[in-house]
Amino acid sequence: MTRPASRADLQRRVVAILFTLASLRYVSCQTHSFFTSPFALSVFSENRLIVGSLFSSADCNVDATCDPASLPQQLSVVQLTHPLTSNFCTGTLIKGPGDKIYILSARHCLTSFDTSFVYPWSSYGVLFNFRLPCGASRVDNITATFSDFLQGLSVVFQDVNSDVAVFELLQDIPPEWNVMLAGWDASNVLNNFTWTDVSQPFGDSQKISTGLVIGTVMSSYFNQDGYVEVSADTDCASPRCGYFNSIMYSGTLQEGASGSGLVHDDLRRVVGVLSSGAGEDCANPEDPYDAASPSMTFGRLARAWISGLYHLFDGATVEQPGGADYSTYSAPLPTLTIENIVPEVNPILGPAVISIQLQQAPQHTTTVEIASMDKTLISVSPSSVTFTASNWSTPQYVNLTAVDIIPSSESAKSFELSLTWPTVSSSGAKGSRNKTVTGIIRSDVYGTSFYNPVVVDSLPYAAEGSISSFNPQAPFITFANGPFIPGIYFSYTPPVAEGLSMVVCPVTSSLARGSLTATIYNSNWTAYQLLPQVAQPIPEVGLGCTQVVAALPGNDTYYIVAYPATSIVAPGTSHHFQGDFAVGIDALSVEKVMAAFDASSLVASINSIPYGAYATSDTTGLVFYFNPPLSTRVDITTCFNATTVATVVSLLDGETLLPISVSESEGGERCGTLLDQPVTQGQAYLILVTTPPTAVSLSRTPSVVFMSLDISAGAPGAGMEFGVVDPADSVGVGNLTIYQVGDGPAVEQLLGRSVP
Repeated sequence: MTRPASRADLQRRVVAILFTLASLRYVSCQTHSFFTSPFALSVFSENRLIVGSLFSSADCNVDATCDPASLPQQLSVVQLTHPLTSNFCTGTLIKGPGDKIYILSARHCLTSFDTSFVYPWSSYGVLFNFRLPCGASRVDNITATFSDFLQGLSVVFQDVNSDVAVFELLQDIPPEWNVMLAGWDASNVLNNFTWTDVSQPFGDSQKISTGLVIGTVMSSYFNQDGYVEVSADTDCASPRCGYFNSIMYSGTLQEGASGSGLVHDDLRRVVGVLSSGAGEDCANPEDPYDAASPSMTFGRLARAWISGLYHLFDGATVEQPGGADYSTYSAPLPTLTIENIVPEVNPILGPAVISIQLQQAPQHTTTVEIASMDKTLISVSPSSVTFTASNWSTPQYVNLTAVDIIPSSESAKSFELSLTWPTVSSSGAKGSRNKTVTGIIRSDVYGTSFYNPVVVDSLPYAAEGSISSFNPQAPFITFANGPFIPGIYFSYTPPVAEGLSMVVCPVTSSLARGSLTATIYNSNWTAYQLLPQVAQPIPEVGLGCTQVVAALPGNDTYYIVAYPATSIVAPGTSHHFQGDFAVGIDALSVEKVMAAFDASSLVASINSIPYGAYATSDTTGLVFYFNPPLSTRVDITTCFNATTVATVVSLLDGETLLPISVSESEGGERCGTLLDQPVTQGQAYLILVTTPPTAVSLSRTPSVVFMSLDISAGAPGAGMEFGVVDPADSVGVGNLTIYQVGDGPAVEQLLGRSVP
């Protein structure tokens, strides 16, 4: 008789399941090409972001389209996204000099990612027209409804005094998208005015909120509890005052709304951007001044102007605050889309590639000329690409080759390409346009990006160096360097499945409390969801040291990024580690890896029948350990309330990890079931619940996965309750909330619960 698998045994196998899922879903991207890397934004990756955020904001939010008067504002609002992170901020389109388009947002958005090092700016995306009809409760086709997105931003301004940041949109906007450029005003507007804000809270579709500015303050800061507080100088009247302090009348401004434009109701212009907030999420119109009611802080464009915003506008001076009215965006046709628009050339890896395609069918054959602005740095091949009415939407590729190796001491240099092509205006006038593409040439230093990591051939491995030599900056990427911090990139391909421990420590630091951390990524440059890992400080080894523990399957390449831990001390500011680092990587026993995973509640045990749980969705699946209290038959039901594409529930043998049964959708709607499944007392089982990464339809319901297990009607033990849920478990195991369902159909009780 074989011994039933213990929970620890099953946890080891759970890790293997997650690894198997990762290897099945993703293809290794060990390449220098942007187009085959995870950085390339696609319909799939954009849909994944939308599916994860649509209908996710608070119920008190109001669709922006419910207020027709705010239509110009809606048409100027965009969402800033990234294929490897999440929907992260709101922005507002404004006109720059010439044909430049700027996006107003918040500076703290630059440091609020899950990881604190910078991705290539060619990979940041902008989603346009992300709005729904007033009161819409369902979207039947994500791709068709939200198809307006572009990729490529550059940071051109940021101000710590007002938390204002400005991005330059590096792509043309197709005029047929019918966007507007917002009005804005950088004059010294003071308090006591009502406002309207259109934002994308939690990455949701556009929502509208209203309120009243009640004060103008000099600064804001984080207190010891981590909450934003504003200085008490509410009578501040100088342009140097950084922030508006406000109450709310309606709606809410949640995470993801940061950077949204504060539109002065009388001026009908943006005068600030959302920086922070306190109090409840939802407005309290009956008593907006109550201490628990939300209060919002907006960075003032007046302060940003004197901090240097005026430099972005030709001929502007600090003494004459700028501004503009709302206007309709237009451009002579055809317009271009350029993929990999901030190309990174690593000479040791060969040429980089950009692609060019037209956004509209041309009236006549159109040739785009491409020229290197500094032929001592970059050569271009071919030097022109031609489009016709039949191939206008087909990308054509251009190779960029470094003429020489950049000295290691210089780290990187920027270069420019000039693109020129003929156009026709809306009035029929013929002309031409010129567009500049700015890229970066790396030195021959390995470890500066995902594209050219330091290759770790074997373990144990140790290295030391200066983190500044891996600085990913080039002058065009950021204004005055900003909050971006360097990272050191490693890659490792284990010969077999093994545990891994990485310790990274500062050796010298420019800060008394400078610390380093690390993240391990799979070959798709994705962490956490597909690669369970634990990172924790280890002060016993040294101040600022961190240990990362993970288990790695074989037959894949993993990327390890060590970077300074960012300590935000005010909205948009941070302490940066600048100094020498030491890193050590070694193999780790499975027992120690599992001990670390135990502490993070990787697996939930089903310790009662009936059993119920709900959790936030995870595309890698939820795993449960089940050891039946008797031999019987069980019903397992799972539902994902955010989509009409059903969840899938699998019952696996705990010894072999082979599937016993896999569900099919029930009636084509959101639920997956396994009915009347025989289980044996004393035998271990695993239950795996997975949700679709994208869906063709979403509905306005909580984005939560429900799971229930009960003994089938008529089976041994039916109607009885086995086991008791520990009260401590009712508050959650990992991202699960577990509780005893009680009498009646378990799934109905689950769906009837109030979900936070």
